[in-house]
Amino acid sequence: MYANRILERTLDFSRGLCLLIFISLLPAFGELPVLHEGIPETRVGTPLYYKSGTTYFYVSRGYTDPSDENFWDGQDSFLIRIPDSLQKVRGIIIQPDGMGSPQEDDPDYIRYAAALGFATAVSPSNKMDYDLALRVFASDGKHPELPNVPFIVAGNSAGGWGTLRIASWMPDRTIAFFPNVTAPARVLDQVNLDHPIYTLPAIYAVGEFDGLVPYGPPEYDRVISKGRRLGSPWAWFMHQDRGHETALVSFIFFPFMEKMIATRYPETEDPSTGRVSLHPVDLKSGFLVEKREYPDPYTWRQSDLEAEFFPSIKPDQVGTVYEDHYSVRPGPARIWAFVDYTGDPADVHWLPDLDLAYLFRGVAAWNRKLDLTLSDFDFPAHNMSAPIRPPGSSIDFLCKVAEGFEWSRIDLFRGAELIDSVRPEQVVDPKQFTLSHIVEADGIAQGFVLLGYDLKGQLAQVSQPTCLLAIPES
Repeated sequence: MYANRILERTLDFSRGLCLLIFISLLPAFGELPVLHEGIPETRVGTPLYYKSGTTYFYVSRGYTDPSDENFWDGQDSFLIRIPDSLQKVRGIIIQPDGMGSPQEDDPDYIRYAAALGFATAVSPSNKMDYDLALRVFASDGKHPELPNVPFIVAGNSAGGWGTLRIASWMPDRTIAFFPNVTAPARVLDQVNLDHPIYTLPAIYAVGEFDGLVPYGPPEYDRVISKGRRLGSPWAWFMHQDRGHETALVSFIFFPFMEKMIATRYPETEDPSTGRVSLHPVDLKSGFLVEKREYPDPYTWRQSDLEAEFFPSIKPDQVGTVYEDHYSVRPGPARIWAFVDYTGDPADVHWLPDLDLAYLFRGVAAWNRKLDLTLSDFDFPAHNMSAPIRPPGSSIDFLCKVAEGFEWSRIDLFRGAELIDSVRPEQVVDPKQFTLSHIVEADGIAQGFVLLGYDLKGQLAQVSQPTCLLAIPES
């Protein structure tokens, strides 16, 4: 035992000495050329320059969690991109590696984060020493505040699993997290019920027919219902007719992320003077959206691929794992203020304010007969993206009404704020028409949704929301 302690202290000393030597050699590297693939390990953590701004790379060796041995190998590089416009980094939006298209090269995504004072990052889904990496990045003196900043974490597929893991490793630094099309039980079933991850705000999403997620929506319902009964500020929804893809998450991701930064990040906190201390979540100020998801009385078959990525599945289940299929009841979900609800917490989704509750009700709805899109933008199917429009500019929404819905009024909302209303006699074609709007300056991520009323004047339909980013032209 005594020998083991000596060995541990020797290793700790060696690591520290290597770090000091490495930091001392950083200036010798100078400004490196544009480099993305095949970064030499001798230049680990050195600032690179990509178009404009600073990009830091860090490669972690020896920090991989042994439980990850059957997972993707080599996902051990941590990348942060900081644009020139960001003089001081308030936080980092981390996207763990996984299937899909990371946003580290998306200029609009970087620009949006910078408008919030945040840098963007891509990280491994397996464990690494984030504190060490951030200290290395800060050592060049350009952004000494990096070791003290908090995170927003959002990822898809394996990156969604990595999102949960990062939130569980660093709950005191996680403002909120957003795991999409992933396996939440792989983390939530491994932590105690008093773990701080259950106090962090989150929205989970999964495809209706996602064959790569073990047990799919039933698993989401089980583990998130458990969290809701513990008081977790969580919500989850299914993408109708979708599989393993990011699909519609942009409509809710950007407004949710921005709201949680505004409510949890104290205005008085300055990461250049010390570690940022976040506000706790105020559950009572939130709103609750009725859970409309339910198990159908028939089953569905998952993908054979799951056995490759999730070896915990029993051999006799490979390719033949059957679970309940989930559907969503028709009609708009009800919304309550937190203080007005007296039912089972597992029967409702928690959202931080009424604006997010309106948008979430739309993104979680199925069999919609109203469709709302920005007329000049197509949301990509496999990326978290939204169009940037400067405040004061004019935008057009294309509104479509499906056959079978006879309506008496359709209202356009920005969050929960009514901004326009139209009746059938006011438009040339009641099945398709355009509504115009001037982009407002209050708030960056602005979500919009339609509510439709039947001939009796009853709320009968809610559209899929859409989203834009109100950022002035540079």
